Amino acid sequence: MEGYSRVYCVIDMDNKKEGKEKDNYKKLKDEYLNPIIKPKDGINCEVKFFETERCTELFFLYYFKYTTKEFSCSDVVTNELNKECDYEKSLKFFARHPLHQHFEKNGGTLVTAIKNAEKSCQSALETARDHTYSQLGDMIKGLLKQQNIQENENK
Repeated sequence: MEGYSRVYCVIDMDNKKEGKEKDNYKKLKDEYLNPIIKPKDGINCEVKFFETERCTELFFLYYFKYTTKEFSCSDVVTNELNKECDYEKSLKFFARHPLHQHFEKNGGTLVTAIKNAEKSCQSALETARDHTYSQLGDMIKGLLKQQNIQENENK
């Protein structure tokens, strides 16, 4: 973490609902609840976790539409996304298709994804729903805010 002031962790929650994985994830989050400050080592870093339940592909699906449907597994989310934009979860696909551009070329937008992700989190809080939400909209907004701050400092 030396040289970084902020580390963002993207977490798929599909295997962290119960048992040892849930306990390990809670311990990890608790460990990084407060910033890590070790001046002798040159470390002053905040670690933030951003969750998506079921998987990251849910945020990608939010480029196209909003849903609170409960998905039985990540493959179902991937199949739903594939219907929207011819998506494939493979290294070969990722190498040939920069995701953001691919989603926009097929009619999705990042603005829509962020709004849908925020809506999913708000709805999950209001209804105590523990499925179908994504905090990645908050992460992207945080990254954009940080980028704007740095650009203004460089002027």
